[in-house]
Amino acid sequence: MIEWTIEKNKATGFSSKTNTLSSGAYFIHRDVDTGFSSKWSGIWAPQNKLFDYFAFKINNTWLSPADVSKATVRPWKVTYSHEPKNCDFEAKEMIFAADNGVVCLLSLKNTSTEKKEFNLVLEAAANIRTKAEDWHERTYNTEFNKIRKCVRIKSSIGEAVFGAGRLENTDINFTNSEEYKDHHPQSRQRCFVPGAYSIKITLDANEIADIPFIFTKNISDFDILHTTWLVNLNKADTVFANKEHTANISTPVAGLDRAFVSNTHVLNSLVNNAFFGQGMFAGYPWFLEFWSRDTLWSAFGLLDAGEFEEVKNLLRTIAVFQQKQIPTQIILDGTAQYYSKDVDPLFLVVLHRYVKTTGDREFAEELKNTINAIIIGLTVKNGLVSNNPEGTWMDSIERPKTAIDIQALWAKALENQKPGEAIKSKLKLFWSKKDRYFYDTYNEKPEMVKTANVLVPLMFGQIPVMNAVATLKTVKSELSSFFGIQTRGTKERDFNPSGYHTGAVWGLTTGWGACAFLNYDMIDDGIECLKALAYDNDRFGIGALSECVDAATGSLLGCPVQGWSSGLLVHATDSYLFGINADMIKKELGIKPKIPDDWGHMYRHGKKIGTSSFDMTIDRTAYGLKIKIVFDEKNDDITCKLTLPSEYVKITVKGTLKTKNFEGSKAKFRMDEFVEILAKKADV
Repeated sequence: MIEWTIEKNKATGFSSKTNTLSSGAYFIHRDVDTGFSSKWSGIWAPQNKLFDYFAFKINNTWLSPADVSKATVRPWKVTYSHEPKNCDFEAKEMIFAADNGVVCLLSLKNTSTEKKEFNLVLEAAANIRTKAEDWHERTYNTEFNKIRKCVRIKSSIGEAVFGAGRLENTDINFTNSEEYKDHHPQSRQRCFVPGAYSIKITLDANEIADIPFIFTKNISDFDILHTTWLVNLNKADTVFANKEHTANISTPVAGLDRAFVSNTHVLNSLVNNAFFGQGMFAGYPWFLEFWSRDTLWSAFGLLDAGEFEEVKNLLRTIAVFQQKQIPTQIILDGTAQYYSKDVDPLFLVVLHRYVKTTGDREFAEELKNTINAIIIGLTVKNGLVSNNPEGTWMDSIERPKTAIDIQALWAKALENQKPGEAIKSKLKLFWSKKDRYFYDTYNEKPEMVKTANVLVPLMFGQIPVMNAVATLKTVKSELSSFFGIQTRGTKERDFNPSGYHTGAVWGLTTGWGACAFLNYDMIDDGIECLKALAYDNDRFGIGALSECVDAATGSLLGCPVQGWSSGLLVHATDSYLFGINADMIKKELGIKPKIPDDWGHMYRHGKKIGTSSFDMTIDRTAYGLKIKIVFDEKNDDITCKLTLPSEYVKITVKGTLKTKNFEGSKAKFRMDEFVEILAKKADV
């Protein structure tokens, strides 16, 4: 069971951790001590914020961060345990986000030895604003619906609704006492408290009552959750329990196993259904637009996690907004911006991978006009693709002329085609013999700046081995921090460990690093990158990966929940560590695992390719390796290409019907429902 139980003590860093729960349509961002300490805390229905905070008072005692003893976090719900001093009750808040709102199930226990009456008051502070706003002067109107027992708060830009779910034989009252409050969670905010929402309940000694509270953006969503909140919770429990048991990994690194599963959930939680189509937020709590670059890098992980329909929908939405080029970002109001040079080739790379993984040729045909427009828009001069200075992912700094990552993306997008191979051949221009590293950009007079962007051609295998290994050794010595891969080398001028694009550690660059190291058989270094990502999974946004951190101190610099960080962790693990890459057009399954010398096992459960899924277990034995591949259905039309390290000299494949022997470290065979592979090392 994937779960974090965080006790309230100094060792856990309790006060610095946050949790974000999202259904895509709604999310709640909150501290693990139940506080709402920043302007981003609260309940949101993107693009608008709804509530700054909510708080409960029980018999004149407020539940607060001071009395929280622990937080129990699962990827889709969190439970906060309250133990107030000198009181005759204990309380728990269980929070989850549903498609129609956010639910807080308050469990109240009478800890006395006699029957007692409890008066419970909910204070909900509305702050209906856009994400770009801080303090504002808008006013609110309040309406108490006596039938639904909910409070409806309206302003000129929207509304917010709260109240209890369906309760039998319970006394619910609302006292209107409207109050505007100024407070300063990082920046000045203005919230509105409509009044006191109270419930009276009588409990026997040691009796527990569960009271659901619902927060939504309109009355129709409240109506749905009012009666179906428990169904929604049970559905979420079932969906994730199934994912946890059927789509996960098992390795000697428990933190990596947990991060893999929880971040597949994070990726799903960032998907949002806008009126114009399905999109993906870049991160919580403030990247509430559909950034194409972030979406497409995240899509690598979504594909490896088997979320094929989501990737298809995301690509379709991006394609709808194409206007000579792929949009840089799509706003929820249906407008878009266009200025990035890497999103066009990245779109083609992800589309190609989608088609290969699923076998869905028809979708490529559907996007034929988009594909042609992207290729027609490609301008190559002297074999290289130019970019505007702010047109790369490092948009806070200028990278003039030809960025190496953009060349690599175009070479990958047009792989095995003349233009792509021509661009790939020009990567040699970026090589510095003196520094044995690659220039970040290539100009008439190239200037050596060691950045992490060289990891893009390395993860795609576009660099000759000798140059690649030399470069990766420098990455290890000059760009590696305990927390992951820095954007810039420590010896470079203008290096700043907290510089956004000039030295900070990013989940994106660390994910690229994991792929690159593993791709060139520097396995231990690749594992270190994965461990760094897994370590981040427990530090800030619990169960999620952050945007970027200070390379020296590890302190959070960006968003605590970032989609492409999650996507690259899943992708590096599945496609590079386990080495699983399918081509369902050719009906081929490629498996090229990278097995650390000190690992005794590697298991991948529920891996989806095409319309099927399979389990793969790899165990180290006295003679070498024992590998089992078990499909959920008959798949004897798929050819498996297995590639093991060169020290393996004989592979025996036992299928359901026959056994085949292969000399060397490679084997090619037809799949069956069940295949057992024995690989023998040279010295055994």
